[in-house]
Amino acid sequence: MLHGRFFNKNDKTNIRKILDRTSTLNLQECRSYIQASYDAMHRLHESDERIADDYKPLFDYLDSLGGRDISSTEKQQDLYNDLDCIRDIIASDMHQAYQADGYGSTRYEDQEILDMLLEKSNRELMLYPAIIWSTHWSKSKTNNKMYALRAKLRKEYDMTQYPDMYKDGKLIQS
Repeated sequence: MLHGRFFNKNDKTNIRKILDRTSTLNLQECRSYIQASYDAMHRLHESDERIADDYKPLFDYLDSLGGRDISSTEKQQDLYNDLDCIRDIIASDMHQAYQADGYGSTRYEDQEILDMLLEKSNRELMLYPAIIWSTHWSKSKTNNKMYALRAKLRKEYDMTQYPDMYKDGKLIQS
């Protein structure tokens, strides 16, 4: 059902923001995103072989694209077009932040993090899977680094969305 109450022709929808960003990803950035997702799942599930099986077709496809000769503009355009299916997978993965998680809960924290990363560089956007799958209970050094980045992004988001709750970068205690 369409609702137009909050329509503003100048505001982009969430899906448009995601598609605009993912449409510019190159081969290395796509591989970085898929690798970050694989690594995050691998850390979370502690070397579950099913994870490697799930990601193998993606890595094989990216490797086949990486091995291509792109000496002409036409071949570069073919490579760009052949990356569309991977970009769609990445966009779909990101868009899940705006959907309920299946347990009756929303994913506001993931949405806020994604909103912040969509405005940042592609390098930071590639960390999205690692950031959202980081946990406070894992002792992995990489996980702890991503969890700290997650906390930093959450605070940055809160400071921009709720500036009257902060003074000099610190939360005002009531």
